[in-house]
Amino acid sequence: MNWFREKININQDMEKFVIISSVNKKDLHTDIIKLICPIRYRITVPGTKIWTINEQYSFYLNITDENGNLLNETTRFIITKIKPYEDVIQMFRGVYRDFKDVNFIFKYGLQLNGDYEYPEMNQHLDIAIIKPYVNIPKENIKFNIDVDLWIKKE
Repeated sequence: MNWFREKININQDMEKFVIISSVNKKDLHTDIIKLICPIRYRITVPGTKIWTINEQYSFYLNITDENGNLLNETTRFIITKIKPYEDVIQMFRGVYRDFKDVNFIFKYGLQLNGDYEYPEMNQHLDIAIIKPYVNIPKENIKFNIDVDLWIKKE
């Protein structure tokens, strides 16, 4: 078996890799974006210290409420890497304005493995909002992330 790599941009419309959820203003904690690694794939983002000049990675997040207003810059977020039945790793805890620094998630890199046939057992990244105080329809959640997609070929 060989692994083949291609750099791709994953966004909110790619249902194979992403689940987007709407938010109710009364929720205390809602996973709004779930980045999923399907079977026979590996998703990686190298840490910022090993980027070359020709190879940059970015992360973009734009969220508006039901009236089209941008979220308050002090709205809190948590980004967590989930290894089902093994581990939960908090990768980021901060506020919406921190997303303006697109390199925050990549400082130490990221790797998600899709080793199992059942999607719920594969590793994923959860982006959660804490006490939003506004309703957010899932159509108002826009994001994209540059990743290396590794595909296992037999």
